[in-house]
Amino acid sequence: MGSDVATLYTEHHDEIVRHLRVRSGCPRLAEDLASDVFSQAVATTRSKPDQLVSVGWLYVVAQRRLIDHWRSQKRHRDALAKSPTPPLCDEDVIELGGEVCEALAALTERQRAALCLRYLLDLPVGDVARELGCSYECATSLIARSRRRLTAEYEARRPQ
Repeated sequence: MGSDVATLYTEHHDEIVRHLRVRSGCPRLAEDLASDVFSQAVATTRSKPDQLVSVGWLYVVAQRRLIDHWRSQKRHRDALAKSPTPPLCDEDVIELGGEVCEALAALTERQRAALCLRYLLDLPVGDVARELGCSYECATSLIARSRRRLTAEYEARRPQ
């Protein structure tokens, strides 16, 4: 059975990735989910040797993995929406110290939002991108630039 999964992987991996990319709109997510699909195929053939793992089976599992991902993201967004306090409230900022507070204030609102979403709320970059209304690549770049600017602003204000 292991060689059958290897053959399916060789012949259909790119098709499964394309299928997932078209439906998700995210190449990285498509790659991750396709990896999960083939991992499940290997696990299934090991635990249930009589189970037929076919191309159709791969597509069904791929679609289910994508739906699971969407449901997980929705649960995460719903939990954030129910949060009674913003990610960083005034009392928290005061405790950080004057230099950090000043450094944060020097950032643009978008830069602060990107850093708060990514590091305070611990959202994946894809979710940060959705919240900010930009692409995954744009969010990655924005987070990196914001982090560099925050560091530079903090270093400039830190007592020597």
